[in-house]
Amino acid sequence: MDKGAALVAASSSKWEDRAVAAEALGSMDDVEADAALGALLNDEDLGVIERAAACLLGLPTTRALELFTGAYAVVDDQRGDAMNDQLRVAVVRNPKLRPALLELANGGEAGARAVLAWLG
Repeated sequence: MDKGAALVAASSSKWEDRAVAAEALGSMDDVEADAALGALLNDEDLGVIERAAACLLGLPTTRALELFTGAYAVVDDQRGDAMNDQLRVAVVRNPKLRPALLELANGGEAGARAVLAWLG
């Protein structure tokens, strides 16, 4: 899916379209894509949040992790729970994730500190 189609899908009334858009936008290193993905991490549908979170946590980039932790710092408990579900899986699948979070937390990233506190 190209950027234009992903941005249109991100604002679709169908949660399935928004979920597909979240996956597409995660791999785009672009200000517009990041803004749309940030909004999808605070979507009304938990399925969209889970897909966006899983996508970001599966990408090996600081940008993706910063998008995840930035959203994590400000979401409500229900949305945070959906993100936690994906986080639990991602930490098991990728042992480098926890050290990357620690590096962000040491750099002052409040969301990374919150993630690490939840992980224990």
